[in-house]
Amino acid sequence: MSIRLPLLGLLLRWVDAEVIIFEVAPSPPPPPLSDAVADWKPLYFFLGVFGLYTLAMSIVLLFDSCKPRAGSRESLPLTSKTQESGGRPRSWMALRQAGVEPLPLDAIDNQLKKGFVRKVYSILATQLLLTIGICVGMIYASFYHGDANYILHFGYYYVRQQWIVLVPLIIMICLLCALFSLKNHHPYNLILLFLFTGCLSFLLGRLIVVYYAVGSGQNILLAFTVTSATFIGLTCITLISPVDWNFLQPFLFTSALLLLFWAIFLPIFYCCGQHANGWSLFFGIVGTIMFSGFIIYDTNNIMRYLGIDDYIVACVELYLDVINLFMCVLCIFQGSN
Repeated sequence: MSIRLPLLGLLLRWVDAEVIIFEVAPSPPPPPLSDAVADWKPLYFFLGVFGLYTLAMSIVLLFDSCKPRAGSRESLPLTSKTQESGGRPRSWMALRQAGVEPLPLDAIDNQLKKGFVRKVYSILATQLLLTIGICVGMIYASFYHGDANYILHFGYYYVRQQWIVLVPLIIMICLLCALFSLKNHHPYNLILLFLFTGCLSFLLGRLIVVYYAVGSGQNILLAFTVTSATFIGLTCITLISPVDWNFLQPFLFTSALLLLFWAIFLPIFYCCGQHANGWSLFFGIVGTIMFSGFIIYDTNNIMRYLGIDDYIVACVELYLDVINLFMCVLCIFQGSN
């Protein structure tokens, strides 16, 4: 967590270098307003995602209402202080401080485990839906009826002002500190979580607007598709695998540190005129491999190490993994263009 958020911030600052190129590149004047063609594909895409989200949440609620109540430990709240044998520890921190080995997957109560996983992935799905909605909203706020040839005044201001990245990034860090301080205090933890999600989505929307303006809407859709398929596939593999993937921790930390330094110097090369698509492609490939490993590692932690009160921690980690993976995949598609 401590290294993924700074890396995300540098990735967003890296987009500023792309914005500089976008600004100085000469562009022809837009065609007459009468020739504008409304593009509603982003809106239809969001409505399709919203439909899938509604269907998935309906299925989750249906299974939740049909689960057995009597004799089930899941009938107690997930924040219950009662710990029966075979149940999850209430806190990963308390578990590690006590020097207790984590329970194997087979020893954890099945109903309690399912309830915790449902809670984490339901919140994560809501976060991602909010992010998609904000990004699509930024497209229509920045372009006339979604036509990339007609960028509005708000779009120019949204893209060119550097403080739009710096100020929300500082707010995000403050929200994250407050979130982890109040992670066990409902409903403040959920309020702070979705404020953090909205702030990050606003920053991600800026990246989407930049790429949409240069005609890369198809690359955005492809990156979303690849990211979704990768996340679902890696999650399923980790959930059914008997392997404890905790051994990935030192490798992931080292690779993230190296990528962090690379992200620091890459915008400097861009600003000096040393722009090359091969750099973006290499950065995207390495980042995609690394954050795919983070998805496996964090999913493994959810199943083996996190306590029942750590659903906020799990949601933030997985959410940052998905957003970073999406940005790296987008770099691959854009770098190969």
